[in-house]
Amino acid sequence: MHASTAAGSLPASPSPPEAASLASRVESLLRFVTIMAVLLAAAALPLSSFFAVTEIVVDGVRQVSAHEIVARSGVRIGAPRFTVQAAEVATRVARHPKIAKALVVAHPSGRVEIDVTERRATAAIPYRNVFLLVDASGVLLEKRGDRGNLPLLRVEDLALPWVRVGDDVPVPEIGQTLRVLELLPAEATRGLVEIRMDSAGEFSFVAEGGLLVLLGPMRGLGERAAMFPQVISALGKQRISVQYVDLRFLDNVVLRPAAPTSPEGDEP
Repeated sequence: MHASTAAGSLPASPSPPEAASLASRVESLLRFVTIMAVLLAAAALPLSSFFAVTEIVVDGVRQVSAHEIVARSGVRIGAPRFTVQAAEVATRVARHPKIAKALVVAHPSGRVEIDVTERRATAAIPYRNVFLLVDASGVLLEKRGDRGNLPLLRVEDLALPWVRVGDDVPVPEIGQTLRVLELLPAEATRGLVEIRMDSAGEFSFVAEGGLLVLLGPMRGLGERAAMFPQVISALGKQRISVQYVDLRFLDNVVLRPAAPTSPEGDEP
C-alpha cells in the first residue's frame, strides 16, 4: 500500500531541535538590532544639544570688547563642543593687536571660557604728525594724534620705518629706551615726561616739572637710576631748585642750580 498526504493538509510542526535553532536566530537578530541602535545613538550624540556650546564667557578685557574677542575666537553658541580646540582658539584670539595672550577652557557643560591678558600702552613715540603708542615689549598698539599722559621716547637721529599696528617696532634703540623705562624707580616714572637717547648711546629723562636727569650708558644704569629718589628727597628737604641732576658717575652726583629768579616787578 502507498500512503499519501491529502491536498490542503497542514504542515507538520517543527521538531524540538528545529524550534530551538529558530529561537536562537531570532535572539541573535534582536541582539544585533540593539547593538546597532546603541551605536547610531552614540554617533548622533555629539550633534545633540547636550554636547553643544551653550555659553561663551570672556574675562580680562578692559580696552577690547568681549564681542570683539568672541568674534575673533570663531566659537559660536550651538556649535558642537568637540569642535572647540582650545589651543587653536587661544592662538586666534592672541593675534589681536591688543591681546598679549589668551587661555581657553571648554567645559563638559558647554561653557567656554576665554581669559585674556591685554597689552597696555606704556610709552609714545613721535612719528611725523602722530604718536605711536607701544607696550613694554615694543608692540605698536595704535596711532593717535595725542600721547595722553604717556612718556615720550626720543631717540636722536631715529629713522623709524612704517610699522603696522600689532607688529614690533623694528628699531633696537626703541627697545633699549623701553628697557630704561623699566629700570627707572617709581618716583621717576610718576609724571615722567620723556626718555631720551642720544647718538652716543647715553640716556637721560625729563621728570615732572621739567627736571633733566642724566643717566649715561645702559651699563650700570639701573644702579645709577636707583639713586634718584634719594637725591630728590635731599633736594626737597633743603629746598634746593636745580636745572638738572647728573647721575652718570655713581660716586659723584652733580647738580646744576636753577637760575635765580628776579624779585617780582624787577627787570631780569
